[in-house]
Amino acid sequence: ISDARNPHLQRMFQFLGLGEKAGSGFMKILRAWKEQGWLRPLVYEEYENELTIVMLPMLSMIPDHIHDDLLQAIGEEYQTTDELQRLILVLAHQFETISNNEISSYSSEHPHDIGAVLRKMVQKGWLIPLGRGRGMRYRLKNKIQGGQAGGQAGGQAGGQADENLEITVGEWHILKALAGGAKSAKELKEIQSGKSVSLPGSFKERLTRLREKEYIAYTLPDKPKSPKQKYRLTDKGNEILKRYAKEFVQS
Repeated sequence: ISDARNPHLQRMFQFLGLGEKAGSGFMKILRAWKEQGWLRPLVYEEYENELTIVMLPMLSMIPDHIHDDLLQAIGEEYQTTDELQRLILVLAHQFETISNNEISSYSSEHPHDIGAVLRKMVQKGWLIPLGRGRGMRYRLKNKIQGGQAGGQAGGQAGGQADENLEITVGEWHILKALAGGAKSAKELKEIQSGKSVSLPGSFKERLTRLREKEYIAYTLPDKPKSPKQKYRLTDKGNEILKRYAKEFVQS
């Protein structure tokens, strides 16, 4: 299907800089669809009819209400964002704050490159930096509080967001892990890291914060330091997990 029907026309377009023979056209289509956040093009063959069919769905992987919120938050510049920038914005929309490390879990980009993009987004005024150094986190500027699941899992009277219902990406993953049953802190950490490691302070802080918000609870509340201690998902935690699941596409 890459053979030209009219080689003279093909040569003319080459001279004009409007055509080539490198076979890169389809890769450009894939890149354009990826940058727009649309569903990936599908290619399949009909052997009986000797046809190669390409489906180009112009359907966004970002829900309309999130798209509208981000458009309102950062303006028309949102239309010019690339794939990584949109991923960062969607995560910032869904969660209270995000970090470079959390973004890396959803992207194939190197953390150094993610950091450079984050700095540019801060300069543009899209994100607000919180903290310093490796502990730096980011919050979406002009965050829409009225209709989002991550920034607000349910609203108070008058349409005001309840900040106590906000959770981070790391906290969301802990809740998701506990949906399958009670687990110890070590088990939760191993699920997130894929291997047994010592518990860092930030992980312990996430557990503490989730307990304080009553999203998780001890299985042995009277023996908090028991070696048999585990964490379970509370009704409140299950509620917010369901609300997130409706609107957040997990990796």
